[in-house]
Amino acid sequence: MKPMKKPSMELYNSQAEAAANEGSIDGIDGSIYDSLEEAESYFPEGGVFAFKDEEGIRVAWILKS
Repeated sequence: MKPMKKPSMELYNSQAEAAANEGSIDGIDGSIYDSLEEAESYFPEGGVFAFKDEEGIRVAWILKS
């Protein structure tokens, strides 16, 4: 049995860079994370990405219809 590969979160240098690569951002988690690994631990299902801002790392998502 193959181990399941955990989805990895993409980290961008800014919210603008994240939006340019992922599309319009629909929501941003209110928490600030110190590392990508910490952020990933709160979103094990994937489907989100992160960006850096002046306070730290934030997690965002887009609404896909």
